[in-house]
Amino acid sequence: MSQNQLKLDNWKEEYKRKLVSPEEAAQAIKSGDNVFIPNIYLGSMPRYIVARQSELRNVNVEICTPFSDPGWLQEGMEESFNIIIRIYLNLARPAHDEGRIPFLPYTNGTWIKPYRDNRPMDRDVDVVLVEVSPPDEHGFCYFGNGVWESSYYAKRAKTVIAEMDESFVRLRGEAALHVSEIDYIADTPNPPLNEEEIEIIANCLPTEKQERAR
Repeated sequence: MSQNQLKLDNWKEEYKRKLVSPEEAAQAIKSGDNVFIPNIYLGSMPRYIVARQSELRNVNVEICTPFSDPGWLQEGMEESFNIIIRIYLNLARPAHDEGRIPFLPYTNGTWIKPYRDNRPMDRDVDVVLVEVSPPDEHGFCYFGNGVWESSYYAKRAKTVIAEMDESFVRLRGEAALHVSEIDYIADTPNPPLNEEEIEIIANCLPTEKQERAR
């Protein structure tokens, strides 16, 4: 959607209309949906989706790097959620080693390219979960340090569920999503990271030696 098509004038009204509880946002997930979770996602929505486990069947959830487990990595969840991990297994390694979830070893430069180029894919992006900054004066929300592939998935997704983080910085380029492009703004709490989550994230970041080698 171009900026000429965006609803720049009444975005505040749209924001109020789209601001919902996480439980209501989770109702957007339907059995058989393909749900995509971009890299560096630390939001709370997955646990509200897992709370609907008894209602859902065959939901495909593609995760770049799981930093926490809302419950869908546990044994007995397979009828409701087909978890697909790409790039980094992290907390999903035990479930993978037990043969309960697949691992897709993409490279950082290729995993989003087919979606960015709008190629036909086996899995449509039915729902994407993203974290963004609060809107600026024009209604644009920014992906902050989680920009990665978030923009491309959000542009292609049928449904966008966004959570807002006050700490996210504003960036240039394809790093923003307008309020009018979001379907649900989930009013979720953002609890502080625990020590295990902090350690996992730190291990995924490039070291000083790796940075010098680039």
